[in-house]
Amino acid sequence: MSTGHFSIQTAIIDSIDCLRQPIADADVEIVQLGRGQLHGTLTKAVFEGLAFSKTEFSVPIRTLGLLGTTDLTVCMMLERRGKSASWGRELHQGDVFLVPPGKYLDGVFGENTQVAGISIDPARIAANFTGEPIVSDVAYWMKTHQHACEPRFRSEIAGRVLAIASAFEQCAGLSDDAADFWQRSLIEAFTAPFVRSLAASADKPISSALRLVRDVEQHVKSHSHRAVHVSEICTAFGVSRRTLHRAFHDVLGIGPIAFLRHHRLCSIHARLRRGAPGQVHVTDVATEFGFLELGRFAHYYLSLFGEYPSQTLYRNARAANVTAERGARGRSA
Repeated sequence: MSTGHFSIQTAIIDSIDCLRQPIADADVEIVQLGRGQLHGTLTKAVFEGLAFSKTEFSVPIRTLGLLGTTDLTVCMMLERRGKSASWGRELHQGDVFLVPPGKYLDGVFGENTQVAGISIDPARIAANFTGEPIVSDVAYWMKTHQHACEPRFRSEIAGRVLAIASAFEQCAGLSDDAADFWQRSLIEAFTAPFVRSLAASADKPISSALRLVRDVEQHVKSHSHRAVHVSEICTAFGVSRRTLHRAFHDVLGIGPIAFLRHHRLCSIHARLRRGAPGQVHVTDVATEFGFLELGRFAHYYLSLFGEYPSQTLYRNARAANVTAERGARGRSA
């Protein structure tokens, strides 16, 4: 399936040959270490500036080779039963490892493993962290790294990537705006384990928290037709996530991610109130504003507005019908 600058395909794995190119322009040698027929799946999603893949396989394997010649590859361990390692260091759920362009991956993966990865221009991923020390430097991304996920965050972080992958597989399509939002979300998800662990060397002081919040609100308002990601805000205003978080808590009492989510929900609410059943579909509107996990979206919507999105859509339609019927009766009287 493909739409605009987004395409996705899932293939059945029944041989080690299926794993030789797990992402982008990879060229990996695979040696099967465990007995039995290998089986699993390989899902690949391609955006204009980012490639994503998720693979699961049944038997232990050895991998050695290039994951990319021009782009950086960031991989995450999602699930494992047997012991897995990269460059000799054991991998647990939520751990990530970075393979710069032209560098070799040296890995061993145990039975019943799930691994995901993104391939992206190092300069672009660095730009995603404007205002952040260390990770906004392209040189940082050009070195081989492995980062252990804090045990308390393992399930949450790996679950986020799995949820996005599952949503992609069921997605009917993405507009260019929605595709940009979900590329940013993937970058955020894959880099969360080590970005959280990096100590801040020095945050920029907030000269005016209120002014910063107002500037952000104006930016979001001027792009009210689409979802705005927190990394876009940081890049636009040259501030770190910590600075932004502090300003929003000082002024509004909630964090910037919660504020952006509420703003997206309000935009959806307005779209549904103006729409007509049969012409406007809840799933399409939710996807356009960055919600692929529809169950979670419905929960957020219900918590904020006290009704489900379908109730908003049909309530507006009923009100319009009542108004039309009253007008018709008035003209006939």
